[in-house]
Amino acid sequence: MHMSTERIQYLVRRYLDGLLTPEELEEFNRLFEDGTDYREADWEPLFETVMARADAVEAGKPRSGLLRLQGGGVRRMRWLAAAVVLFVIAGTAWLLERSPSVRPAVAAAGVVVVHDAAPGSSKAMLTLADGQRVALDSTQGGVIGRQGGEELVSRDQQLVYEQVGEVSGGYGYNVLTTPRGGQYTVVLPDGTKVWLNADSYLRYPTTFTGGKREVELRGEGYFEVAARAGEPFRVNVLRGKRGAEVAGGLEPLRVDVLGTHFNIMDYEDEPVLRTTLVEGAVRVSKGVAAVVLRPGQQARLEGEDRLVVSEADVEEAVAWKNGLFKFDGAGIGQVMRQLSRWYDLDVEYIHGEPKDRFQGELYRDVRVSELLKILEASGVHCAVEGKKLLVK
Repeated sequence: MHMSTERIQYLVRRYLDGLLTPEELEEFNRLFEDGTDYREADWEPLFETVMARADAVEAGKPRSGLLRLQGGGVRRMRWLAAAVVLFVIAGTAWLLERSPSVRPAVAAAGVVVVHDAAPGSSKAMLTLADGQRVALDSTQGGVIGRQGGEELVSRDQQLVYEQVGEVSGGYGYNVLTTPRGGQYTVVLPDGTKVWLNADSYLRYPTTFTGGKREVELRGEGYFEVAARAGEPFRVNVLRGKRGAEVAGGLEPLRVDVLGTHFNIMDYEDEPVLRTTLVEGAVRVSKGVAAVVLRPGQQARLEGEDRLVVSEADVEEAVAWKNGLFKFDGAGIGQVMRQLSRWYDLDVEYIHGEPKDRFQGELYRDVRVSELLKILEASGVHCAVEGKKLLVK
């Protein structure tokens, strides 16, 4: 069935406004029964916001925010409908494909994209114990150095330490840092795997000795700690050192590992420091305060020495590691801080910070112009000018 653009736009607008007659609804549904090429995993993150607006109208709810739609018999039709809704919003025929390099930057109505911004990528700077600096990125591979009996190998966008001989040589520290717009993964000399998010810092010894393993973190990191009996693993969280001098030698925040998988978020611009446990057990301490987390819990450092434990949305806490933005009732400030770090943009609020809250998930491998379409559909008006992301 061929249908004119004007008729499609008419039906979509009537659908969004909740005004479709039974006959028009039947016509609307028939529009998506022709076998149009469709890949749900590729379409879902961008279009769920638009469909949330339609659901909100139907339910009499506010239109702001992202909504994770759940499946049903009409799921395929609904996602195809979302494509048409985006067509109306963008004012052009544009279908999403998971190929950022060839995807045009099409701005939604009201979105001003003077410049676009590519998503972050795998890149980091490794500073060796002797001061040598090695730039790492997704194109690099092979042996990049040797320390004692270990080779430093860049493979599959991660840095790996491989033992090739007897451990020897001096004891020192390596530092791995990621810029804004970058992330990287390292497998430490003991086999512990660490994912570093954008704008993060990890300092670790070239060799773990003395029956203990201790590293320093600033920014955000996800840890999968290798089990070693009798050799505890500790993360000293650099932001957690705040207040130590003025509080009579208060110890920095420490995360002692009793299990395996956990995430630490330690950015200066975030209101609280968060440790989220995925699997195993960790002990979080600051001064005399200490808590032991069980899987699914999160410890927040509020102020200088107050630890608060709550149940956590683990998927939200580790979404960045899995290539997603995930928000569960997040305010616009939280959303913008993540976009700022990943797209290397400075956020500026023209008329103060909007009160909108968001729920849902989006891929991190799209250009910022595509995310602005979603914000625009949710009622948040933005513009990109150079390195600034302006929120109106």
